[in-house]
Amino acid sequence: MTEECDERIGEAYSEEVRLLGVSNVDGFCDPKGNIGKHPEKYKIVREGYLAYNPMRINIGSIGVAVDEADVGITSPDYVVFRCNGAVLPEYVYHFLRSEAGRHEINLKTKGSVRFRLYYKQLSEIPIPVPNDLQLQARFAALCRKLENIKKRSGSIAINTEHALDAMRREVFLKNQLGNL
Repeated sequence: MTEECDERIGEAYSEEVRLLGVSNVDGFCDPKGNIGKHPEKYKIVREGYLAYNPMRINIGSIGVAVDEADVGITSPDYVVFRCNGAVLPEYVYHFLRSEAGRHEINLKTKGSVRFRLYYKQLSEIPIPVPNDLQLQARFAALCRKLENIKKRSGSIAINTEHALDAMRREVFLKNQLGNL
């Protein structure tokens, strides 16, 4: 169903190549730090590939390259893999970020001293996959829409809180200072 990808950028590295980090909120994102001392060892992420930090996948930190905007290179410590034609990468991505997926991930690392999920363990996780690729695609599209709504509503809540704080400051501090 999946296959690990260990292709390195090597001599083809240039500063124009996008460096990818992975978060449990955004999937692929800009990394927190700069590129390491050996950029030639960084792994290539192509369209349709998935990547995760083996020590953070248990909290949903995984990315999927759904289009050209998500391709680049990622840490040599990350696991990069791709799907065969029977399963869509975005479907696998949503499964691994789901409660059921995180449960399976935790089962694979139970009893270890430090949480770490390598590709061999990941490849043993049973993923309930419908045979119909159209059904997988519709499911992934619906998940994408709901994630976008969640992100937008989160920013609305934050902006509303900031506006409320500003209004309170304006009214209460102005009145308090005016009465002094």
